[in-house]
Amino acid sequence: MPEGSDQEKTEQPSGKRRSEAREKGQVPQTPEVASVAVLFVSIGIFYYLGQGMIRRLMANMQGMLERCATIAPLNVSDTNSLGIEMLKDMAMVLLPLFFAGVIVAVLANIVQVGWMVSWDSVKPKFSNINPMSGISQIFSVQGLVELIKNILKLTIVGVVAYRAVKNEIPMLTQIMDIGIWDMLAYMCLVCFRILLWCAVMLLILALLDWAYKKWTHEQQLKMTKQEVKDESKQMEGDPMVKARIRRIQREMARKRMMEAVPKADVVITNPTHFAVALKYEENKMNAPTVTAKGADEVAKRIRELAKEHNVPTLENAPLARALYKQVDIGREVPADLFQAVAEILAYVYRLRHQKTGVNPTRPNGSRPTR
Repeated sequence: MPEGSDQEKTEQPSGKRRSEAREKGQVPQTPEVASVAVLFVSIGIFYYLGQGMIRRLMANMQGMLERCATIAPLNVSDTNSLGIEMLKDMAMVLLPLFFAGVIVAVLANIVQVGWMVSWDSVKPKFSNINPMSGISQIFSVQGLVELIKNILKLTIVGVVAYRAVKNEIPMLTQIMDIGIWDMLAYMCLVCFRILLWCAVMLLILALLDWAYKKWTHEQQLKMTKQEVKDESKQMEGDPMVKARIRRIQREMARKRMMEAVPKADVVITNPTHFAVALKYEENKMNAPTVTAKGADEVAKRIRELAKEHNVPTLENAPLARALYKQVDIGREVPADLFQAVAEILAYVYRLRHQKTGVNPTRPNGSRPTR
């Protein structure tokens, strides 16, 4: 593998990297989708409500002209009130169009990236006003793509308008003979066709632009192998540190286990490979409990501690192997081994309380190792 190939962004972005980018406002979003959506909604509103809107605007204009005739010259107060009233009337007529445009623009952005509020993207940054940074963006690949996109939009609008007007040239010689409302309706129809075809073509361009933004966003989020390793260490911890922690935990657990050996009632051995320490407290435990166990060197250390603290040690290879494999430290002896363990504990108790020199009867298969 050539040197430095690890620095190539070949790995898919992780969930953490995607979340961090989203928090910063870095999402695959294009304003073209919202613009086209608003254009379609505006066309629909004008198609269904345009005639009524035009009539209301004309009525407002007529009323304004009639009031202008009654206003005294240089009467500033009446002129201002008339202008304010005219603006209010126009706002009431255009208000449905405004609200519909805002709602559709918000929904179009939510469809692209979901619900998201990012304050990081609106923070003032020096790079946004740095002229060198702006020049570098103009001559970047992204700047070239934006230039091509704007040229395509102008071309689409120009071609569609030209073809629409060209097809209507034969009708232009006849509109002089029709009434004003018919002429206005005809012109609105031509404009509607131009806007509709432009909206369709711009929709295709917007979808292509969104697909390109999504692809470039994925490429920017991709990670190098080293970044993946670093993130894994941050999320899960350094493997060397984790191994050291596990080793310390094992040592502490072994130390606690060894501290429990002197308090055991008996140690059962294999005789050399396994050693299991058992303890039973009648008022606190439902069954005998394994307080320590080990194999090889650990078993040897358990036997030594048992000898140092006068803990009885009995050899019972089948039982020692079964306890070592089946019962974890701190767990009670299972029912299938309870009878054999009970016999050993009974023997230990008799041995502990024996006052005479007569050996007590040992459980089957067991013998003392010291």
